[in-house]
Amino acid sequence: MRGASRGIFSALSCGRTTVAEFRRVVVTGGAGFIGSNYVHYVLREHPEWNVVVLDKLTYAGNLENLRDVWDRITFVRGDIADPDV
Repeated sequence: MRGASRGIFSALSCGRTTVAEFRRVVVTGGAGFIGSNYVHYVLREHPEWNVVVLDKLTYAGNLENLRDVWDRITFVRGDIADPDV
């Protein structure tokens, strides 16, 4: 688990591209409790980033969790396991 100890920002770096150059983040499960809090965090820390929320909206997903940031995200209703999404 060598890569796991380096953290998410190391995992997002590829080649010469740094995390600061990323402008789009996809948050799966972003309408749930943890995902929506992460969306709020990303938008607070990186307001210039484009946040895409992918959520199936099952029992845990609630669009009310994203009400405050609705105009700052792109929402896609779908299942991450669906190749057509």
